[in-house]
Amino acid sequence: MRGRRSSSKDIADTGKEIFEQVHTEYTFGGNHFYSLRDSVFGHAELSGDDQVFGNFIDNVRRQFVELFVIDQFLDFFVALAEYAEHRLLLRNLDWRALCHAFTDLEATDVCFCGLFHRTVSDKLFLNTYRVNLWKSVLMSPKEIVEKLLQSAKLIHTPSGDGDMVWQAWGEPTQRPPLLLLHGGFGSWTHWLANVEALSQDRLVVTCDMPGLGDSASAPGELAPDIIAAPIIAGLDQVFGKDVPFDLAGFSFGGLIGSRVAAAVGNRCRTFIAVGASGFEGLHVRVLGIEVPAKDASDDEKNTIHRSNLNILLLWDEANIDDVAIYTHRKNVARSRVRSRPMSLGNHLVDALPRISAKMAGIWGVHDATAGGREQIMERQDVFRRFQPDAEVKIIEDAGHWVMYERPEEFNAMLLAMLDNV
Repeated sequence: MRGRRSSSKDIADTGKEIFEQVHTEYTFGGNHFYSLRDSVFGHAELSGDDQVFGNFIDNVRRQFVELFVIDQFLDFFVALAEYAEHRLLLRNLDWRALCHAFTDLEATDVCFCGLFHRTVSDKLFLNTYRVNLWKSVLMSPKEIVEKLLQSAKLIHTPSGDGDMVWQAWGEPTQRPPLLLLHGGFGSWTHWLANVEALSQDRLVVTCDMPGLGDSASAPGELAPDIIAAPIIAGLDQVFGKDVPFDLAGFSFGGLIGSRVAAAVGNRCRTFIAVGASGFEGLHVRVLGIEVPAKDASDDEKNTIHRSNLNILLLWDEANIDDVAIYTHRKNVARSRVRSRPMSLGNHLVDALPRISAKMAGIWGVHDATAGGREQIMERQDVFRRFQPDAEVKIIEDAGHWVMYERPEEFNAMLLAMLDNV
């Protein structure tokens, strides 16, 4: 995703290409379009002039408001997104002004792919999951997460000396509810790019597994069945007595999910392992993860967490945005479960003979824990020892945290698997 450093001429030429591209597909306004193009990209020193960019946003707002063409307004910025490597072209954009432009168009809730998000290093990267533009512009990562959590119903069930915290999204429908289990050193926020879309036609429930996030630790030694026990015990309170459900577990959550599915029998309709651990020899031990010093500055800690995310979770650096760094840093700080020894074992495979649910898997092709495409498909062979029709699907251009890196493709793939029962 990184491009070479662009000159002012490169940027001006690129800008004209973008306008030409959008205009070719969406003809509107005639001279308005070209005059806007020339007024913005005809400046020799465009890259360093904040005022030019301020005028640019204002001109765009006026032109599109006058012509009442919201779709083209979005398409214009989606086209810009395709040229994200031209950092100088984009760095000085006044994103708050852009937000106000959407407000003028009464389109503040419109979502679109190719959204830009400013990172802690003040560079712009593509933000691959769909969020409302005004959220990214006017809200901090903490506010984004908190606002999303406010739309969920919180449920508390017993876990050791305290509570296990669940988050319910959407409402019960004729479709079985879906339980999403997060990964090691994580929390429900591993699914923050997915819960809104997945809960459109079914109840979706996330949780903070015992000893992780806001949940109390499970009693006893650290072992998969010990951690799974409070989850199993809380199902009736969360879903209703004996209500069937689907289950998808990410990474360590796939391992724990296998123990849950094995314990509840036919009640679990579908078990989908997402980049799951617990395959012993197939699971790759990821090296190079660094722990920030306690006295490190915020910037230093964020830099280390950015590097760790790139090593373990996110293949494309462009997807390591503020929200990913914020949630990862917060999750790691709250973790009381050292999951790696369990992840390197064979705990998921050991549970497969006892699982009645239909099995499937989803992996990102660049998953650092997976060992590459051929080893990913060896996991399908493992599933097929017990269910000959079990399928493992691979998502391209994605790493371990596949549902964050390629959310729309992941959501569609997951829903298709749930519908194929």
